[in-house]
Amino acid sequence: MPDLEHYKKLAEKKHWKKLQSAYEKSNEETRLLILEALGSAAAVDEVLNILINEVNFPLNEQTQIAAINALGSLGSQASRAKEHLTHQMNHLDEAAHPELAQALRSAMTKMKTSDFD
Repeated sequence: MPDLEHYKKLAEKKHWKKLQSAYEKSNEETRLLILEALGSAAAVDEVLNILINEVNFPLNEQTQIAAINALGSLGSQASRAKEHLTHQMNHLDEAAHPELAQALRSAMTKMKTSDFD
């Protein structure tokens, strides 16, 4: 089974179709690895598209948190995602989803924007 380094190498080599295919066909554990690997990639449109899609249409809360963390890892390079994160934060019941709320706040802080206050 491929590990995190395998997926990071695919991202480094910009093999987006392979990553997207692996993501769609994999189990939750592998999806979390792929999302983490995308957080270490150069923020190109393909990376942001995959991560934003998972933020907006999550398979479950854990993959959504992993996508949010990956966007945070990209920092200001992921500024295109800020409106999506803001939307999630504005519509989130923080008491029911404290881990998700924390991930959103952390990612927004890492992006170093004041638009989220």
